[in-house]
Amino acid sequence: MTHFLRGCRVTYVNLADPLRYTDPDTSQQRQVKTKDWLDVVRVVREACLSGEQLEPLPAEAFGEFNSSLNVLVGGEAKTDRAGSKPGPVSDDWRSFNNDRRHALERAQRVCSEFLAALRAAADGRPHVIALDNVDRILPEAFDMSVYPWLIRPVAEDPRSMIRLVLVGSDEWLEPRLPAADRGPWTWLHLEGFESSQFMRLTWDYCQRQGLELDGNILQYFEALANLYMTSAALPVKFFDKAAGLIPVRQQAGQP
Repeated sequence: MTHFLRGCRVTYVNLADPLRYTDPDTSQQRQVKTKDWLDVVRVVREACLSGEQLEPLPAEAFGEFNSSLNVLVGGEAKTDRAGSKPGPVSDDWRSFNNDRRHALERAQRVCSEFLAALRAAADGRPHVIALDNVDRILPEAFDMSVYPWLIRPVAEDPRSMIRLVLVGSDEWLEPRLPAADRGPWTWLHLEGFESSQFMRLTWDYCQRQGLELDGNILQYFEALANLYMTSAALPVKFFDKAAGLIPVRQQAGQP
C-alpha cells in the first residue's frame, strides 16, 4: 500500500494459493500447491492480471509472451490459414517438455521473455511485485531456476522498473540467497507481537474477520497463545492459525 500511494504499481502474489488449471492433454482439473519454476511464472502472470489487485495489468500485456511460451514449453507455433503467425494468443497451459532438445536454453528463454514482458508493461513506471510464502516453491526449482533466471536479473539491475519483495522465513530464505548477492537486498525482519498487545490484537482481528468474540472463544485464544508464545512474543501468523483451530461463530449479517 505504501508503494502504491507513492505512485508505483503493486502486485501481491500469494504462492500458498494453489495454481488451478485444466490439463490440455487430459482435460482434467489440476491443482498445484508446491510450485516449480514454470508454475511461478504463471502464478505471477495471473496475479498481475487479477482484478483483485489494486491496479492490474491489461489483459494484452502478456499476449506475445504467451505465444512464445506455447512454443518454448514444447508445443508448435500456431498459424492461420494463410500460413502466417496470428496475433497474441492465450496460454495453452502445457507442461514443460524436458525431453525436447535444448530444454535448458528454452527454460531460460521463457524466464527472460517473461521479464521482458513485465518491463514493457511497466512502461517506465516502478512495478513492485511481492512474492509471499516463497517456501511454497520447490527448493531445487528456486535454487536452479527461479533465483538465477527471475530474481537475480531484477535485483542486480539498479535501474529496473520491476522490483521484488520476497516474503518468507529466515530459515528458508537465507540459505538460498548467495552471500555474494546480498548487496542489492534490503532485509526487513518482522518479529513477533508483544504479549502485552494480545487483547487489543485479538479484538481487532476478530472485528476485521467478522468473528463474534465471547468468553469461551477468548479462552481458546488465550490457551492457544500460551502454546504459541515464544520469548514473550506472539508469532506473526498466530491469529490466522488460531482461527483455524477454534470453534468460531460469525456475527449476524457478516459474509
